[in-house]
Amino acid sequence: MRRIVFLVALTAICLSFVSCSAVMGYGEPEERLIASALGIDGDGEKITVSLRVSGVGSGVLLKGEGGSVESAMAHLRGGDSKMPELSHLAVIVMGDGIDEEAMSEIFEYCRANREITVGVSLTAAYNAEELLSVETADGYSLSAALREGRGGVGFASGSRFFEIENGQKPGHLRLPYFSAADGEFSLSGLKLYCENDVTVRLDREESALYMLACGLFKGGFVDVNDKTSVRILSASSRLRPEEDGGTNYIECRIKTNGKLSGDEVEELSARMSRLCGELVQRYGTLSGLSEIMGKETSGDEEVRIKCIVIESV
Repeated sequence: MRRIVFLVALTAICLSFVSCSAVMGYGEPEERLIASALGIDGDGEKITVSLRVSGVGSGVLLKGEGGSVESAMAHLRGGDSKMPELSHLAVIVMGDGIDEEAMSEIFEYCRANREITVGVSLTAAYNAEELLSVETADGYSLSAALREGRGGVGFASGSRFFEIENGQKPGHLRLPYFSAADGEFSLSGLKLYCENDVTVRLDREESALYMLACGLFKGGFVDVNDKTSVRILSASSRLRPEEDGGTNYIECRIKTNGKLSGDEVEELSARMSRLCGELVQRYGTLSGLSEIMGKETSGDEEVRIKCIVIESV
């Protein structure tokens, strides 16, 4: 008798779970729209969102338009009664048309939407919809490229939402930049967002040198010159006073896997100084470099960088 009562109670509990799942919108994976990547493009007047989802076929892209991110997301449903789930969202891609005002709105949307986790990665692309239209460019593949970038090229770091919230802000941040061509995508460098809606694109080589100068390089290969590259295992940077009372300089201390000659270290220092000096002169304050220099840069400052190899293994 007790066994029968137990089985009846267990059946009732199971049925209640099924009922709750139906009410709350949970079901079989093939019956749900699970989003892995969100693309956001803008033209100054309207926002276009592109959502890469599974559950209705492989690599389906839902699109919506509106005057704001929230409005555009509301138009994603179309004729389908199911609203895509954002709890599995891995990557948000912002197109080149996103200005500082739109970016602030995107940040606010992420904060307000409880489905979006703080671990979602923010990235950039020329056109977000075009990138997410690539068959292999779902959120999980883009995330894998970012993880590989952190270890392989050293610059694809610090772009998760909570990291940006804690250390960067709209109009003054840096994001990994994806490119799409011939049905494939690639992590092609960094995009720096400056004041007054000015943006700067850096290729992979420039991105590695820039992050190395800023003390933000996470490990990977850096080109010393056209013939020599070295794997840098760790790096740190700090502003140092010149002994003779001249211009302060950035000291970049690196640990390498492989030896560099004195001339090669000087060549690497010169390349970093030249790149960062040109960027500061053209664009002024830059995310990462200004923090190392300890001030807002106006473009008149000379940027001098000295590399010191503290250990070679």
